[in-house]
This record gives sequence, structure tokens and C-alpha cells, in this order.
Amino acid sequence: MKFWQLVLCAFLSAVCTLLSTEPIGSGIAALVAPLLLILIVMRGPWSWKAFLIVFLTQLPLWLYLQKWTFDITIPGWICLSVYMSIWAPLFVCLLHKVNTKLNLPLYLTAPTIWVGIECLRGLVLFGGYPWYLTGTGMADTFLVNLASIGSVWLVSFVTVGIAAAVVLLRTLHMIPRVLLVCIIAFSVVWPQFQAKHLRLFKCSVIQSNVPQSNKDRWTYEQQREDLSSMFQMTLDAAALEEPEKPDLIVWPETMLPGAGFEASRQDFGQWAQQFTPFWIWAEELQYLARDIQTPILVGTQTWENVEVVETDTTISVSPEKHYNSAVLLMPDGATQRYDKMALTPFGEWMPYVGAIPALNNWVRSFAGAAQLADLEPGKEPKPLTFQSQKGDSVVNISVGTPICFEVAMPNVVRRLVWDSGKRTSDVLVSLSNDGWFGSDLAARLQHNREARLRCIENRMYMLRAANTGVSSVIRPNGEVEYAMVEGKLAIDVPTIFTARVGNGLKRPISVFIGDSVAWCSLIGSILLIVSSYLKRSSSDVE
Repeated sequence: MKFWQLVLCAFLSAVCTLLSTEPIGSGIAALVAPLLLILIVMRGPWSWKAFLIVFLTQLPLWLYLQKWTFDITIPGWICLSVYMSIWAPLFVCLLHKVNTKLNLPLYLTAPTIWVGIECLRGLVLFGGYPWYLTGTGMADTFLVNLASIGSVWLVSFVTVGIAAAVVLLRTLHMIPRVLLVCIIAFSVVWPQFQAKHLRLFKCSVIQSNVPQSNKDRWTYEQQREDLSSMFQMTLDAAALEEPEKPDLIVWPETMLPGAGFEASRQDFGQWAQQFTPFWIWAEELQYLARDIQTPILVGTQTWENVEVVETDTTISVSPEKHYNSAVLLMPDGATQRYDKMALTPFGEWMPYVGAIPALNNWVRSFAGAAQLADLEPGKEPKPLTFQSQKGDSVVNISVGTPICFEVAMPNVVRRLVWDSGKRTSDVLVSLSNDGWFGSDLAARLQHNREARLRCIENRMYMLRAANTGVSSVIRPNGEVEYAMVEGKLAIDVPTIFTARVGNGLKRPISVFIGDSVAWCSLIGSILLIVSSYLKRSSSDVE
């Protein structure tokens, strides 16, 4: 392979990775991206120059895909982009090492190393950042149906395996060719064996439009204006006539300001009036739920054990524990709460340095993200339950509520739906503040794309309530219905989105397999790398 061909392959691989993401979401591009990297390994003499070229072509890609973080923290944007740019050249480096030292089929070694790397960045390092996996890029192809067997990791594995087989097509033996055809045929046929679903209940999403820049400096006056609009939309949703009248009304993530429902005005003592924004909105929403006689699922902060600290010059308030929560508010005032378990790394917690205050503060200062919170992770995957009236009968409905970043985590969503192989949630309702993405529509749609894989993996409906949009309902096969306003996607506009959702389909195999494909690939990658070095050592001795 000539130098210009090496550069072209590396560049086109980066372009294909981009095309596999939203708003294009090409499955063919998701297949070609690793194929071109495998081609570099097979056709080009290895050198560190190749590693550098692949890295340099990846860097602009990730600077673009992560551009939404620019407005939050410029150093963080650069660091995250560099971090994401390392994985493709690392794959090329490791695959070359294994391929030259071990006489093993490329269609097995390539996907093993690729998914092993995805496991490393998606589940291990910094708590996991599983966005933009190859399997997610296949969301609009028939191969995505394999996610209900081995999660997104199996889709990635098969995709890269096919890419390697295409590279070797001229020399590929009959058995691998037959196996390839069988896998493709099985992916097409598999969905036909899934049981039909039943409609369960109607839900109205109150899509807010509060830019993140406003939420960072959400004054009491601005809260009154924004909350008045949301309260009115809630009243309008509850007033809908049958068959559109909702069984549940949903607000997006952290759209109820204040200290949540665990704190009351009494916790602020004589300073209650001065700290009105911390408790007033929870009270007002309780009154609203009572008036409309409809359960409200709301995203809010939860403060536990509020303490007011008074000095000679200042009065401040802080909680002992601080959570990002989804709270189900019943008409009788009762509440149920789920606390976000998988916090966003470097956004809601600081990986590795959080336990060292001085280092934690330095990283925040360096990253320019001092406004980001240190939250407590939730302890358990608690489903929230309410009742829906169906004619003369009453139906109990359990809701799993992944919050924002959690929809990208296969293991977290699985825990919210299943317990020891038994279904604990009838439907998923995800609360998200997509205002973090600013004007980056592609990132918002990609967030929804990540959620689609969770629905396929668990054969579940998911309703997404997103601040600034775009809210949606996702079916168990990954099909999406977006909130629309005047025939266009409901982006940066407040709206009411009413949708019907159903219960999950029969238990998929992925419940039992879980993330095993990812972990086995990581272990397999380590064994391959160690074996390649041992082979070199033994060769040197000889």
C-alpha cells in the first residue's frame, strides 16, 4: 500500500464513521469504517507512521462529533476528542501485531480486538462512555436485531467480522462463507419469532425549551416564567378528551428546580422565605397533580438532610446528599423516586480524582467546568408504579426511568427492566436534558439513536422526554416516532407530545447474555496480545 493510499483509507474510515452517526446514520458506512482500517493492516507495511496517520484523520472527526462540549469546557472538548481519537489507531496497531504473529482467522481476531476496545472505553475506563459504538451505527439495518441476543456488542462483533470477511473474500474458505450467509439470514428472520405486543397506556410529554445557559443561571424570576408555561401545558394535557387523555404526564430531566420532594419549607427554618426557590415548586406541583388527578413523572434534584449554615456575613444552604432523580408524583401527594445510578463522567462526578478534594478542584478549574455537580449515585434500579383505569378494571403499570446518559448504558437499562430474568418494568420512560447539546441537532438525534438500541436489546417501548427536544417514542424494534410541530421536528420549541406505548415483548436472550460478548472480547484481546508477544519471544530464542 502506497503512502497516499494509506492516507486515503484512514481518511475515508473517519468519514464513514461520521456518516454512521446521526443525522445520516448509514449502516453501510458503519461497516466500511472498520473495513478500511482492516485493509490498512492487511495491505500496508506497518510503521508508527500508519498509527500517526490514522490518529490525525480521527482527530478532526471527534473534534466535530464532540463539538457540543465546546460551550461547556474547551479543555474538556479537546481532551475528550483526543481520547476518542486513540481507539482506531490502537485497533490498527494491535490487529497488526496479532495478525503477523499468530496464524488465526482475521474474521475472528479483528472483531475480538475491536469489541474488546469498545468494552474498554464503553464499560471500563472513566465509568464508561459507550457512545458511537459500531453496533449503534447499524441501528437501521437488519443486523441490529442481533442486539436482542447479545446486546449492542454482538452487533459490533458481527459487523466487524463481516468487514474482515469482505477484505478476505477472494481467499475465504467455504465454511466461513456459509457461516456469513447464515448469520445474515438469521438476522433477517429473527424478528419474526418475536411475540406481538399489547398497548398499555397513554402518556403526554411536556417538552420544555430551557437552554442550558439559562439553567446554569436560573433565576427565580426566570423559573416563574418557565414553570408557568409548563404548568399550563400540563393542565392542557390533562384536559385532553378521550382517547387522547393521558394516564401519565412526564416532565424532562431536572425541569423542576429546587431541592426536590424530600425537602420542605420547614427544613429551612426561619430562613424559609429567603430560600423560597428551593421548596416552592415541589409544593406547587403537588397541588397541580391533585387538581388534575393524574400522576406526574418529573425530573428534579433531590436534596437529603438540608442544612442551613449561618455566619456573620452569609447564609448558605447545602444538602448532605444530592441526587439526580425521577420522581413519580401521585394525585394524593404520595411520591416514588428513582435516583440516577450511572452518573455522567466529568459532568455529575469526577472519575478517579473525586475522592481527593484538592485534585478534584484543580481538574474542575483546568477544565473550566466548575459549575458541574458532584452527585451521589443511586443505589438500586427502582421501578416506579402507578395505576391506569381500563374501563371497569384497574391496571398496575411499572415504569423504568433511565435518566439522560443512562440510555447509552446497556447494563444500566437492563437492570431497570429485569431482575433475575424476571421483568420488573412494563415500559421505559427516559427523562433527558438535551439542552446540554446546545444547537447540535446531530448530537440530540444520536442520543435518541443510543436509546433505540436499548429498546431492541430489551424488546421494550421507551418514551423519551427531552428538554429542548426532540422527544420521541421508540418501539421494541427500534422504530421511532418523533414529536412534531407544524410538520417539523419539535426542536427548541415547547410542546405537548402525546403517545401510546405498549408493554414489552417476551423475554429476549440478551437478558441472560448481557455484556458477555464485550467482556469475552476484552479477555480474548488480552490473550491474543499476550500470545503474540510470547510468540515473538520464542521466535527470538530460536
